Amino acid sequence: KAFRRELDVVRTSSFRPNLTYSAEKLEAREDKIRRIVELCKSLPGSGIVYVSARREAEDLAKLLNRNGVRAVPYHAGLERGERNANQDAFMTGRARVVVATVAFGMGVDKPDVRFIIHRSPATSLEAYAQESGRAGRDGQPSRCVLLYTSSDRAAQTRLANRDSMTIEQLRDVYRGIQANARGTWAIFDPSRIQITPKANQDDDEVPDPRIGIGLLEQGGLLERHANAPVQWTLRRGAEIDSTAVATSDFAELWQALAAWAPLPTQLGEEFTIETAAACSELGVAPEILAFMLDDRAGWEATPGPRLPCLRLLPPGDNPAVRLQRVVNAAERRSQRRVAQMVAYAEGTRCRHQELAAYLGGCVHFFVGCFWLRHTHPANLVLMTLPE
Repeated sequence: KAFRRELDVVRTSSFRPNLTYSAEKLEAREDKIRRIVELCKSLPGSGIVYVSARREAEDLAKLLNRNGVRAVPYHAGLERGERNANQDAFMTGRARVVVATVAFGMGVDKPDVRFIIHRSPATSLEAYAQESGRAGRDGQPSRCVLLYTSSDRAAQTRLANRDSMTIEQLRDVYRGIQANARGTWAIFDPSRIQITPKANQDDDEVPDPRIGIGLLEQGGLLERHANAPVQWTLRRGAEIDSTAVATSDFAELWQALAAWAPLPTQLGEEFTIETAAACSELGVAPEILAFMLDDRAGWEATPGPRLPCLRLLPPGDNPAVRLQRVVNAAERRSQRRVAQMVAYAEGTRCRHQELAAYLGGCVHFFVGCFWLRHTHPANLVLMTLPE
């Protein structure tokens, strides 16, 4: 829509033949810890162990080091300097294993990760595909091991509930957007929004405000736009050609801006305008404002830092009812994701096929028959598929 043209759809296979997926059912949490130590000691190369809690990342990294495996923790609660140092140690090979929450991975491209271990099922199949897909990017054989117990469904449900939002928390997000808005537009860092924790919820367990922004958009209370400059600095440059000004596509809009803002009158003089305030006053979107400023002869326009951009919409009828429906639908989707992830862990089908089917792709083989190792090491599945 932003490109103002029809886009082609390119679909590729999610099948990566160098990855071996497996799931191991264990009896208790302690068995998982012992198995992680065994795998990290026996598997060659570097690896990532994903856990769900910050404390667990630190404790497990210490345990691995005591067992002769060079490991570092990584989670959002670490000081920036320590977090960066631990990431660098893993990327350069000074640490063989990083024990991390899902805070680790986005933007990290280490091609020779030989194994990924999940201490528990991920929050969804798409999350698991992304996290496990960080193994073997160099095309060499790599292992993706998922550990689970019969109690993991309840644990994953609790995690899903932790990330869900109540109506009151959505109000916190909406109030935070209003506090940072200038009229109907808000261009700011959503992480600044303060959300009240639920009962029995720690401050560091509150949902990301961006989850609330998505729900508010679904409820018809706002719309998201591409990131926009927080401000523009305008500078008078050369003498202005009045003929060019009169024929500009944005002549009327510029007149409205000049009537609202005390623009510079001297050559070389500068003036800064807030994008959100200007857009609210002029009744245009930030991209239209940018087009106008870039088009203006005789002026130099310099954009400021770009941040998420939101437009507040009229509440309409029964916004509370609409939001409750959105919250209820989000909870149902969350429960469905948990069920799908648990079904994958306990399933008996080829795991490549499971992931491909879920992601809407297909597994392509270039031979008539292909042997795939099943989750249980003793079993092999013979699959015959068309080329």
